[in-house]
Amino acid sequence: MTEAERHYKAIEAGVDQFGGNNEMGPVIEAYQMGVSEHGEEFMRQRFEQSAIRLLRNLFRVGLFENPYLDVSETEKTVGSPDFMKAGYARETSIAGGSPLESFTNRSYKGKTTVASNIQDMKTVEEQFEDVPRDMKCYVDSEGNTYDFAFGLNWTGMINDARGSKYRQ
Repeated sequence: MTEAERHYKAIEAGVDQFGGNNEMGPVIEAYQMGVSEHGEEFMRQRFEQSAIRLLRNLFRVGLFENPYLDVSETEKTVGSPDFMKAGYARETSIAGGSPLESFTNRSYKGKTTVASNIQDMKTVEEQFEDVPRDMKCYVDSEGNTYDFAFGLNWTGMINDARGSKYRQ
């Protein structure tokens, strides 16, 4: 896949912003791919949807109306346990809505997990995204702990249904 094709797939999947990318070429090329597949109006709406989602957060915290920070007020609110609890236990997520998905609520609250490296959904709901190593990882019957990057040093062949599906 070309860089532009990867950008296009990411845009289709709902990505609003690319980190570490200072080149507009792949994004413009991805936009043109979308125009060819879905039409100009669809892609314009998709890009405007991204702009709204990105700018909404800036407006919500007043970065345009009042860009000057009151440090003492910030220290009282940022990282507040009440705010953290409310934020991580949302009933309805504000994310979602990709044309490739049949759902719009990505909240973890009350859901079960199929990820193999997470012990349970309570662990996901209580974790802090900006704190490393705060999740209880799944431990299998052989004693393997499925922590970050577990298995990335695997060099063998997977010889089961997972591997046969993609083998050529």
